[in-house]
Parts: sequence; C-alpha cells; structure tokens
Amino acid sequence: MVSAYMTYIRPVIEYASQVYSPALKCDSNKIEAVQRFFTHRALLKAGKVSRRKPISYTDRLRILELETLELRRMRLDLTFAHAVFIGLTYCPKVMSIRTLPRELRHNCTLQRDRTRTKARSQFITQRIAGPWNKMPDSIVLGDHKRFLNYVFNAI
Repeated sequence: MVSAYMTYIRPVIEYASQVYSPALKCDSNKIEAVQRFFTHRALLKAGKVSRRKPISYTDRLRILELETLELRRMRLDLTFAHAVFIGLTYCPKVMSIRTLPRELRHNCTLQRDRTRTKARSQFITQRIAGPWNKMPDSIVLGDHKRFLNYVFNAI
C-alpha cells in the first residue's frame, strides 16, 4: 500500500514543487492532509492502529518510513538548485550568486533579494537561501552525487 502511494499519489502532490510551493501555512496543511489521511488509513488497514487509540502523524510517518511533504519539498528545491548551479539543468537567471570572502561562507552564497510582493518572496531562491548558504563548501562545489547524498541524509 505504501509503494502504491509513493508511485501514484506522491508524484502528483510533488509535481512542479520547485515552481509552486505553498506560501501560506493553511495551503501547506491541505497538501500535508493527503499524506496524513493516507498514513492513518494504511495503518488501520494493516491492523497496527485502532480507531479508538489513534497514533500521532509523526509516529505514523516513522512506522511507514516516510517524511513530511514539507521536508521533501525543501530537498527537491535544493536538488534542483544544485542541478542548475552545476549546469545539469538549464534555467537561466534563476539564481544570483555573490562572492564573499572565503572565511565567511562558501564561494557560492545565494543572495536573498528584497521583494515587494508575497509571491516573489516565495520564489525558490528565497526559500532555499538559508539551507544552501549553511552547506559546507565541499558539498556545494562538489559533484551532484555527493550533493544528493548530503541533502537526503544530513538535512
């Protein structure tokens, strides 16, 4: 049942998450509600939980070995940004990189732009600037395989 969810439902939920990521908490909760519903139903069907004694969402995720969709969106955003940065994906003028002194941060710090609108404040570079800038130099400047390993294990 989990494999069916991961094959048929989660790709629809995560489709184009780099372009659209919910800015409002209520929108994020609506997307996460799909996974909440599934995890509850899956554990009921497996007989691991009863209707009278519900299990928390985080415990259900741990039992089914899933992650929150919010965390997955962040990882997908970081992966996309790295693919653009090293040239695996062509997407011109997406990221503005500034050079800082070496002792402050890595050489490829993402610059957070000042925005006038709520929509622009949720652009991918605005969302990932914090986690991207905290990554070690060797990861950001390294190959994509090492980057993926770091993002999916350390974050």
